[in-house]
Amino acid sequence: MATTLKIGLVNIPIMLVNYVNNRYSTSGLHQFSKCCNEAVGNKKYCKGCGEEVLSCDILKGFDKDSILSEEQQENLKEYLDNGVMEVISIKEFDIENIMELIPYIQKTQLILPSISKAYKKTDVKIFYSFVNALREQNKFCFVKYVGRGLEHLGFLSFNNRDLMFSEVPFKAYDNTSDIIRIKEGVNNTIRVDKIKDLDLHKEQANKFISTFKNQAEELDLVKEEKVILLKQYVEENEGIKPKTIKKEVEINPFGV
Repeated sequence: MATTLKIGLVNIPIMLVNYVNNRYSTSGLHQFSKCCNEAVGNKKYCKGCGEEVLSCDILKGFDKDSILSEEQQENLKEYLDNGVMEVISIKEFDIENIMELIPYIQKTQLILPSISKAYKKTDVKIFYSFVNALREQNKFCFVKYVGRGLEHLGFLSFNNRDLMFSEVPFKAYDNTSDIIRIKEGVNNTIRVDKIKDLDLHKEQANKFISTFKNQAEELDLVKEEKVILLKQYVEENEGIKPKTIKKEVEINPFGV
């Protein structure tokens, strides 16, 4: 998809590259039928008559009264294939402001100048001129990105010397009210059930933290073991009986 970074009256062709590929969100588990233990397929059918529908027979629209013709779909696809990322605010970089945004970040992408067949050297120069000036002035940007018919809100900051787009939700999707409600529920439970001495194991926790032997010094040294853990779980829990509920006893949870 062709994307343009709009800075005032300047439009710079750019490309967005995901820092994490889509395989990260998969569980590793597949669907199988009870009858034959075979893979389950996704069948598309008409809810009106129940007949199976092929991909070539599917139309798109917002509802039954606004179904697009094939020509309209092609025109819409061409229109949506062109994304625009517009700078709407430039602010002084403050690590506290960035830290406040971290819980809301949906995904991050690297931003580079486009090097498609029709690229212009001038656009590349303008891109890096803006990036270097932004870094030297210790600034970051809020942007609105529209692509494939969807609107995104985010900010531009730096990962080392690379320009990075971090997507955050619009205010309407803020879940702060639920967070406040659930935190109040936890605090009320602690109060009603008279759970006291919340620092009872703090001394052991401090010792555990200070003496903990790291399994890996860097995050990128940690190996993914999803498939191995899934198989191990199945083997260990095959035919296992339900656990009996034991009376809660105060112990040292850290073992130190």
